[in-house]
Amino acid sequence: MNSLIVYHSGPLKNTEKIAIALAESLHAQLRAVAEVLPADCARADVIGLGAGIHFWRHHRAILECSERLALSGKKVFIFSTGGWGFGWLKHAALRRRLARKSARIIGEFTCAGRPDARGQQAARAFALKLEKSLVK
Repeated sequence: MNSLIVYHSGPLKNTEKIAIALAESLHAQLRAVAEVLPADCARADVIGLGAGIHFWRHHRAILECSERLALSGKKVFIFSTGGWGFGWLKHAALRRRLARKSARIIGEFTCAGRPDARGQQAARAFALKLEKSLVK
């Protein structure tokens, strides 16, 4: 399975820590929003999109990035850092954009607060569960 993780992280690098944990578990390419190329998406079977939550939604950098990537028919999972609770609600803006692009959302992960070792381990567990569900 060829996987790609695309993320935006602020100066504290909280989302980057989670993106790295996910990428290591999925043996995925890791790209910041400013670095991702259309060819990266074309090669990927699974794409993870994530950023920090600001004012109850993903940072605009990942929202804008999702608009320019070719995601139609792609298996995509969403992840985020920050905020507290209601991860499904905070992912709504990105989820709507992905639905408009006909992407297939296969999972969602949120890490409340700053990602410590426990948060990174939870991200790895999510990635392994996701991988097992795709292998079936």
